[in-house]
Amino acid sequence: RRRFEHAMLHSCEQRDPCLECRDEIDLAVHRAASDLRDLRAKPEEVSELVEHLVLDDRRLHIGDEKALAPFRQGLDEDIDVAVFDQRTRHSFDRSGAKGIENEIAGLTRREPDRLGRDSQGIGDCRDKAREARGAVSAGDQGKDHAHGPSSYSASRFCHKPARAGCGGAPAVLVIAGPTASGKSALALELADIFGGVVINADSLQCYRDLRILTARPDKAAEQRVPHRLYGFLDAGERGSAARWRALALEAIAAAAKAGRLPIVVGGTGLYLRALENGLAPVPEIPAGIRREAIALHRALGGTGFHERLAQLDPAAARRLPPVDKQRLIRAFEVVRATGVPIGDWQQRGGRPPAYRFATILLAPPRDRLYAACDARFARMIESGALAEAAALAARGIDPDLPAMKAVGLPELLSYLRGEVQLDDAITAAQGATRRYAKRQMTWFRHQATPDLILDAQFSESLLRCSRHFIDRFLLTVPE
Repeated sequence: RRRFEHAMLHSCEQRDPCLECRDEIDLAVHRAASDLRDLRAKPEEVSELVEHLVLDDRRLHIGDEKALAPFRQGLDEDIDVAVFDQRTRHSFDRSGAKGIENEIAGLTRREPDRLGRDSQGIGDCRDKAREARGAVSAGDQGKDHAHGPSSYSASRFCHKPARAGCGGAPAVLVIAGPTASGKSALALELADIFGGVVINADSLQCYRDLRILTARPDKAAEQRVPHRLYGFLDAGERGSAARWRALALEAIAAAAKAGRLPIVVGGTGLYLRALENGLAPVPEIPAGIRREAIALHRALGGTGFHERLAQLDPAAARRLPPVDKQRLIRAFEVVRATGVPIGDWQQRGGRPPAYRFATILLAPPRDRLYAACDARFARMIESGALAEAAALAARGIDPDLPAMKAVGLPELLSYLRGEVQLDDAITAAQGATRRYAKRQMTWFRHQATPDLILDAQFSESLLRCSRHFIDRFLLTVPE
């Protein structure tokens, strides 16, 4: 028993798994061999844990970790059955010891067979436990196969409310976080473990001309596991959340049909929110009206354009500052094309897809994240970012297009035009990257509802925690 006053470690890395609370809860399933108490959590303790999960909005938070079991192995990896039998021989007969051994197997062997585990168990009881559990898939896990005693709520795995009709829907994993937090590395490893498909949710990694400056997965990563929606747009095109969402849903459906786990990874909050919650049914805006809005903003400037918008959509003008160019233009073109303010369209809401989503948010400490941003941009320069920027400059692409606003690109273009020294351009680009990461962190802090928060950058220990989290997500089907 321990008393906790702050958020503690995730159960997959702790001997005594506890969540943030001010009461004492004993939920440990690993004890000394001489401790012959019932390993199962008491019903009242499980109820108390569920109550604390509800009061804490059912969030799980990962801090520092201590490894409990080797990677890719079960929690019973280091249990020596022979030693256990020796310690209990004088207290119980063989049937009693075998019963306890079976109970341990029942508590720990809860991993889906599709993970490619070794089919040879340790001891007859574990073979029986595996046979009783049977083969399950992402679509039926938790429905026809009992989980056994557990210290987690089986009816509601995460804090997001279960949507009606989604109990047996395919699972979708979302990995979100700011730039340079290690999202792509985590997604790659998890896709390899779970047989997943990585689906891009970064608005700028959609552009094929920006492989280096957007830190797109390299060719080795793409050969290791399937990747979707990377580099499918030309820099001369204008991407949109609606277009990306339609393609993402197609990629998710294809992955689920093939028996693979869809893993959506990216830092564009609008894309992630649109995917899960749907988009307002705003009609397609004619290209001519969009060009008109952009030209008007260029002619009037931010303040003048803001005043013009106020005449058509006062509510949007009150909500948006004059410096928010992108959203001002969007509000103007919507009301200009449809005659309906964008706020009215947004209130109509969208239609969420019939999938079960679980979100992992990477939120490293700010100082480490900023250091990673600086180091990564330096590596981009070494990898040919200047040549990539020069190739874009040679095309004479409209500077108002999204691809030309990629983080770090305007600063390198300024150097290529002879306006600044290279060192100054790199320093400015690193600063722009840090500010972008800060904006992303702010957005996720206030807008996202993650199921698991990892407050460190990608590492092997975080990979173990993420794997355990996904195991439970796939095994849990909301009622």
